[in-house]
Amino acid sequence: MISPSKPCSVKEPQPNIQAFQLHISVDGLDAEEVSAWASKEIEAFLEGSSTTAACLEKKTSFGSKLAQWADSQRSVGEKRYGSVDGIVDGDCGADAGESQKLTGNAAWKARLQAGEVVQFRGGGNSLHPRIKSGECCKYEPVFKHDDVKEKDIVFCQIKGRYWGHMVKKKTFVGGEKEYEYTISNIHGWENGTICLDHIYGKVIDHWK
Repeated sequence: MISPSKPCSVKEPQPNIQAFQLHISVDGLDAEEVSAWASKEIEAFLEGSSTTAACLEKKTSFGSKLAQWADSQRSVGEKRYGSVDGIVDGDCGADAGESQKLTGNAAWKARLQAGEVVQFRGGGNSLHPRIKSGECCKYEPVFKHDDVKEKDIVFCQIKGRYWGHMVKKKTFVGGEKEYEYTISNIHGWENGTICLDHIYGKVIDHWK
């Protein structure tokens, strides 16, 4: 018979946390804001994850917490600017006088559909480095399929939300639609596929 001189204890394996590089892209929000939020979440993750189970729980909740935070930030932007994706009214030069200033994406849509060329600033880094956050973009109206090509930056509407994003693919489907357009940010993350009547304008110039 063996009599242990010390009580036995079983330690739960500690999580194997290694250095990693995390890339997060949130449409319509500045990279600095996203980075600051993610840094706080990762710091809390590392400090509070004492067990493997805790690590797994926090890992699986990170995406949902990011989505909730992004939606709340867009709601703030919508109340402030009349836009969910960081598009703001303001002076983009001599052409944007008091009579040109309207509020919200619906106003830009209406003016483009009426045949006007419009210009406004956008926020976020979803088109960086091609178009940087805060730059003013000039949009001309879009009325026919020949007006839109792949890689064009367009002002469009997908499931009720407005985007200033890129045409990733232009696909011939025939019938009344003739073509469908897959919209994405510059990194390839897709927002959805729409027909021509949901594309209102395309960028023809941009500046700081």
